[in-house]
Amino acid sequence: MFYTQNKNKCYLCTKNKKSVITKYRTQLKKLFVITLLMLSAAVSFSQINFEYFLAVGRYKLSDGHYVEAINSLNTAIVVNKNSYDAHFFRGLAKYSLGDYIGAKEDLDRALTIQPMSKWGLYYRAATLSMMGMYDEAEMDLLVVSKIDPLDSAIHISVGINKLHQKHYDAAEAKFNEAIILTPNNDDAYLYRCIVRALKKEYEKAIEDCNKAIKINQFNADAFLRRGMVHYEMKQYEKAIEDYEYALKLVNDNPLTYFYRALSYLEQGDTIQALRDYDKVLELDSHNSLTYYNRAIIKSEQKDWQGALQDYSSVLYYNPENLYTLYNRGLVKMELQDYKGAIADFSSAIAAFPDFSYAYMARGSAKHALNDRWGAIADQDTAIFIMQRMSDTNDSTYLAFSDKAQLRRVIELEADFNRSSGGKGQVQYQTTQIELEPLWMISCFASDDEYVKAHRSEAWDKTLDNYNETNSLGLKFGIIKYGGLQSLDELLEALSDTDMSKEDVNVSFLAGIINTWISNYPAAIQSYDKAISLDEDFLYGWFNRSVVKTLQIRNAETYEDAPFIGLSESPPKTKDPIDYSSAIDDISEAIMSYSRWAAAWYNRATIKAYSGDYQGAISDYTQAIKLAPKMAAAYYNRGLILIFTKRAQEACPDLSKAGELGIPAAYNVIKRYCK
Repeated sequence: MFYTQNKNKCYLCTKNKKSVITKYRTQLKKLFVITLLMLSAAVSFSQINFEYFLAVGRYKLSDGHYVEAINSLNTAIVVNKNSYDAHFFRGLAKYSLGDYIGAKEDLDRALTIQPMSKWGLYYRAATLSMMGMYDEAEMDLLVVSKIDPLDSAIHISVGINKLHQKHYDAAEAKFNEAIILTPNNDDAYLYRCIVRALKKEYEKAIEDCNKAIKINQFNADAFLRRGMVHYEMKQYEKAIEDYEYALKLVNDNPLTYFYRALSYLEQGDTIQALRDYDKVLELDSHNSLTYYNRAIIKSEQKDWQGALQDYSSVLYYNPENLYTLYNRGLVKMELQDYKGAIADFSSAIAAFPDFSYAYMARGSAKHALNDRWGAIADQDTAIFIMQRMSDTNDSTYLAFSDKAQLRRVIELEADFNRSSGGKGQVQYQTTQIELEPLWMISCFASDDEYVKAHRSEAWDKTLDNYNETNSLGLKFGIIKYGGLQSLDELLEALSDTDMSKEDVNVSFLAGIINTWISNYPAAIQSYDKAISLDEDFLYGWFNRSVVKTLQIRNAETYEDAPFIGLSESPPKTKDPIDYSSAIDDISEAIMSYSRWAAAWYNRATIKAYSGDYQGAISDYTQAIKLAPKMAAAYYNRGLILIFTKRAQEACPDLSKAGELGIPAAYNVIKRYCK
């Protein structure tokens, strides 16, 4: 505990005694913190209980807390880089979070340690299959089948891999082998049901589903799959009965509600269909296909506002989806929003220049706005495209000739994940996707906060020097802006500090306090003062750039600033906001000390806000070189790569960010790393 002054003591009235006590308190605080840091440093890797962290990781994994499992296994791997178990279990955790790139890396490492591990090969094959690397997956499964040829699970996995490649006969043969090995394996029958349904052998598929149900009458997936086969056979009443039984067993599977909605639609019951679509979106709020289907029903019911809202939800997750843009344009026509309709039709045309229907619809919208010549030009273009494609029998046109076909060929997000996705599957949770915040230098009254900051990947040795030499005797460190800060404790600790003193450190401290209470003009003024007293004061330049950025981001024009959202395309603004002064300040800090990763990270983030995406990527790369464990740098670089349509490069960054402790990375991986 800190020594705390008692204001009721009379000795505080004496200036000299006060200064002595203040000095004693300062020395005591320093001694306490230094002791903590020394104790922390004294705990060498060899003294960390490897088995404990491995056991915790395994427990968290089995309990479905995958992010926590990764955190514990990270520590185990730091202690023992050659542990098969630590890499294997971390690979399984990443697999469960949908991070197949990260899972493959860990499983690759595990297999370099134990090359003939059955389960290492088995799960790497599953990972490779999810990544679309089917030949590589089959090679692993071939080795596994030689290790244990009588394990039916291996045969099922080979069959699933064949199924993904649409090699239906080969898949069925592997499921047959699994059934021979374990005749009471309900999964084997269920997968054979699926492959037979895909081959349109519906009666055989029903027989297999029946066998799966007979073996395990609590297998909800068996009832769901049998219902789907009944649906394909146009036996909608039987399909609904199966879906309802499946829901009695598992009532939070959105896929079951989705297919029941389709069956209700075929029966003409739009009310029940809408209720089921509502339930799907309650369980899986990102499901674009359901928004799209619901929008179609609302359009048919002339609920134009409802349809507009649903189509807009689709475009939020799929901003360049051709058919949604076209359909939303039609809805806007009904609402007499002709300018909005023209914008949507134009976006659809930009995505597919030969989309004749979009030209026809845009021509109608222009006609409604009395743009006669524009309407004629669009209609002539549409007729020309139709004639050209008709003359050449171009199959591209045929794909767009039928509205039902339009709906079938659309590709939208529809993973049908349960709302919780399992308690630890954070990739299914609704989350705001935005850049990680800026780092800033702050002051701490709490030793716990200071020690935590000292362990940060953004910490630099210059901060240690500053803490030893600053005239205030206070503890300074680096944290992300917006993080928890005990301001009340800090202000109480500063009760003895003369804030009117002409001192660079006092001015800097005033800037920090004003930053935290969002008084940005006063903060800038304080940092100006600090810099005027010492032009080489690194932290003054650093923090002033942060405040200038925050002032812009929180100004009334904030909504016009480049916003990092779910769109794959960088947002466009008519009047780009000028971040040059903030960039100049942080560049000055980098010129003074180019080895500080946090400064490169901050400049990258400010450049991203300003729309300089390539410059941001370059600076994040430099930050990562200097601080290879800075999770936020990987995460932000990954987001910028996605926004600039470089998702393939982004996915390894996002995987690393998740491993290093940013759970939101798994949500982004789920959406963009397919």
